[in-house]
Amino acid sequence: MRRASWIVILVVLALAAGCSKSGTSEPAATATPGSSVAASVDFKAAASALVADLAAGKFADVEAKFDATMKSQLSVTVLQNNWRTYQELVGAYKSHGTPTEVKQGEIAVEQVPIATATGAGEIRVSYHPDGTIAGLFLLRASGASGP
Repeated sequence: MRRASWIVILVVLALAAGCSKSGTSEPAATATPGSSVAASVDFKAAASALVADLAAGKFADVEAKFDATMKSQLSVTVLQNNWRTYQELVGAYKSHGTPTEVKQGEIAVEQVPIATATGAGEIRVSYHPDGTIAGLFLLRASGASGP
């Protein structure tokens, strides 16, 4: 139970920091009328590729897509440890489904369902309009019970 709490805390901190960044040196691209910044990023494909990278152990590739705040809050080593612990809690990764998108202002939140050896889970990724990752959640499937 304590290990699960740490994963949730670390991932929540990373997401909160990423969504609330306002004074960083890396400006996020914003979509203006007639701009194609947001339209040029296929967030569903990016989220699907991110889950595939996690499953393949390509943690540096995932971290390379983080915004500056995420990079400062979630190192490759911590991401790797969180992924391993997540699988210990929800079961070994088997496959993932089609992402669904929810917009939160300028942030695109992709919810990717995953199948595990013992059930289901969800990877939730938040993207800035420029395609950098603002947050990452490793979740139990909605309605799942347990520690």
